[in-house]
Amino acid sequence: MRQVDALAVSRSVGEQLGNGPLDGRVLASFEQACNVHLSNGEVLSLVLSAVGNGPLNIVVEPDAGPLDLLARDAPVVTSAETVTVGTFTVSLARATVWEPRPNWERLRANQAAIAAHLLEFGARCWRRAVTNGTLLPIEQSTAHGTWQAASRARAERGLLTLQRGWAGSMELVREGAVHLAGLGSGLTPAGDDFLAGMMLRAWLTHPAPVPFCQAVVAGIEGRTTIFSAALLRAAARGACSAAWHNLFAALTRGEALEAAGTGILRCGASSGADALTGFLWLDAPL
Repeated sequence: MRQVDALAVSRSVGEQLGNGPLDGRVLASFEQACNVHLSNGEVLSLVLSAVGNGPLNIVVEPDAGPLDLLARDAPVVTSAETVTVGTFTVSLARATVWEPRPNWERLRANQAAIAAHLLEFGARCWRRAVTNGTLLPIEQSTAHGTWQAASRARAERGLLTLQRGWAGSMELVREGAVHLAGLGSGLTPAGDDFLAGMMLRAWLTHPAPVPFCQAVVAGIEGRTTIFSAALLRAAARGACSAAWHNLFAALTRGEALEAAGTGILRCGASSGADALTGFLWLDAPL
C-alpha cells in the first residue's frame, strides 16, 4: 500500500466525501490526472499540482505521479479522510480546503467596472480563443480536421438558439444546449466546453443565472461523457478552476488580463480555448 498526501481539496468534493463512505471506479487516467466515477453519480479528479485546483479536484503532492499507472476501471473506495485506488491511497488529513465558487455576489455588484475591462479582455483574447478552439471556426473545418457537415450544422443551430435564448427564453437555452452537448471528441467535447464558458458568463452578467444554468444542464443530460457532465454541473453551480478565478480577479482589477486569458487557454488541448470562446461569444458572435 502506497500513501501520499493531498495538498488541497475542492470544498464540494470534501463535502461529498464527508457524507459517508463511497465506492467507485477509475474512468480514465493520465500522467497528471486520474478521474474517478463515484457510486453517488458524481466525479472527482486526483491531479498533480501542475494541474492545480478545480471544482472536482483533489491536488496531490508532486511525487505522487505519474497517475496514468492507475488503471482504468480500478476499484476506488473513499472516506472523509482518504481516497484509495487499488493499493494507492491519498490522505486528506493535511489538505487545504479550496473554494471552487468565486464570490459571484461581489463580482456582480462590480459589473459596471468589470464591463469595461471585459471589453478590453475580449479585444485581446477573442481571436486567440477562436483560433485555438475547435467549435467556433465552423468554416475552417479543413484546418481543424474534425467537423463534418452535420456537426457544423448542429453547432450553428445550437449557437443561434442560445443567442436567442440568452434574452430570456429558458426553453431556447435548453434547446441550444441539446444541439451542443457532446459535440466534438474527447473527455470534454468542444460543445460542452463552450457551454461551460457560457454558464460562467451567465453567473457574471445574466440577470437570471440560476435558471439559465439549470436549462443548460437539462439540455445536456444523457448527451455527453460522465466526466464532462460533472464539469458542466459544477459550472452550473458557479464553480470553476483556479485559472478562471484568476481571470475574474484580473477583470476586477483591470490588470494582467492577457496573462489571465493565457492561463485559461493552456487548459487542455483545446478545452480552455473553447470555454473562453463560450465566455466571450456574446460580445463578438460570428
